[in-house]
Amino acid sequence: MKMKRMMMLTMVLLSAAAALTLSAQSTSNFGRPQIGPYAGALLPTGDQKDVMKDAFLAGAQVAFAVSPAFHILGTFGWAPAENKFGAADNTTNVYTYDLGLELGLVRQMGSSWEWRPFIGAGGGARTLDYKDATLSSHTGGAGYGAICTEFTESNTVIRLEGRYNVFNYHSPLIGEAASSQTREDVGVALGISFHWK
Repeated sequence: MKMKRMMMLTMVLLSAAAALTLSAQSTSNFGRPQIGPYAGALLPTGDQKDVMKDAFLAGAQVAFAVSPAFHILGTFGWAPAENKFGAADNTTNVYTYDLGLELGLVRQMGSSWEWRPFIGAGGGARTLDYKDATLSSHTGGAGYGAICTEFTESNTVIRLEGRYNVFNYHSPLIGEAASSQTREDVGVALGISFHWK
């Protein structure tokens, strides 16, 4: 757990430091969508930690630059998680689908690389798909705040992102499903994407 917290703190500090630098606007990839996969970890926090374990996270993102420092971002994520309800099958597929906006800076790094720190926010939905027949699956609203850093060279983008997620949660246990709560978790991911020509 200490290592996970250190990773999050390091990412936040790097991105905050980048955001304090002056920007050198670049339009080399302006107007060109980018798409690519990512992988990382989904880390339950608060009450959600009592019912779900940490999980691997994977997915894909599509982004479009409205301007060099303003992006529209669509994300699909999947985490093959395990719940802590003690059912015969603890498998829980966590699916997220959202649309967000990002605002940041562009700083030139040498002759070909760009450093792009962003902050972002968005919303969509999350599905908790429990595999055990005694547990009820649920899809509800979700939102997030994010901080990320991109390193861009020509058509290639390397992206490090941290998200604080909030979502509508219903207990999957019979007799408790009607109880709605707001739960939280954190996602940390590294991705690579490519600009369409």
